[in-house]
Amino acid sequence: HWRLSRLWRGLGGSERSAQRLVASGARCVVLEGAVKPLRQGLAALGEVWHWRVAASHLDHADPMAVAVDSTVSGAALVPLSPVGLSARRTSQGIVLNWIRRARSDADGWGLTDIPLDEDTEAYQVGIVKAGQTIRQMMVASSTCLYAASDEWADFGQAQSTLSVTIRQISAAVGPGAALNAQAVILS
Repeated sequence: HWRLSRLWRGLGGSERSAQRLVASGARCVVLEGAVKPLRQGLAALGEVWHWRVAASHLDHADPMAVAVDSTVSGAALVPLSPVGLSARRTSQGIVLNWIRRARSDADGWGLTDIPLDEDTEAYQVGIVKAGQTIRQMMVASSTCLYAASDEWADFGQAQSTLSVTIRQISAAVGPGAALNAQAVILS
């Protein structure tokens, strides 16, 4: 028996799972480096695998074995949501900045930039009003200008806060997980 405390939650794109409430005393499974993906690469996407699962001392044909079908998905290729949104008003409009995240080699705590998991950097930025995306922009870096003329066209006046959705785009699987945030606009 082990008592676990002060663990980091929500690492590696698991924010949604980390929000679940788990009762004290719940069982857990620790996965380590011995766990390997069954298939890798874009060619494997959509493949259906048929499994027979049994305890290690049983044969796969044993009546206690369970049949399971699974389809190789692109879930591991979906870009993680960006973080650290900031908004600053300039004479041209509102400059939005954020930090991209990566699945590979992104655990460093130094001052270096997060590596890019994709061949090219691309983001879909949405401006949200009353729960609806009213303007969408595509940008090729982790910064975006929401032009003052667009702000006035969308809202009729300058805003002090802005609801934004940002997704990194993957060439293989499309838009990634969304950063949905309310940004306070600094001068």
